[in-house]
Amino acid sequence: MSSPRPRRPAPAFRPHFTLALLYLFSIFFVFCLLFVAPPLIETFRSLPPGAAQEDLELAARVAQETIQPRIWIALAAAVVTTGVAAWAGVLPGMRRG
Repeated sequence: MSSPRPRRPAPAFRPHFTLALLYLFSIFFVFCLLFVAPPLIETFRSLPPGAAQEDLELAARVAQETIQPRIWIALAAAVVTTGVAAWAGVLPGMRRG
């Protein structure tokens, strides 16, 4: 009789795809904030003290008008940034080795 084959340890769970999606969405959110922040800051500085409902609606409209034409730029920049950072090995959990 032959001896039983030694068992190999189970491979470690490495959720590269899940981490890549989390990094992509996080970086996309940061790029969107970078596009929206300057007009929003200027809008809030021009408002009189004491926030009213109209002021919040104005801020929401300014944010939407600012990000709408730039959403694809933010997405492309996030994809490129995530890809380069993963390739360079600077994202935690995405390093090979």
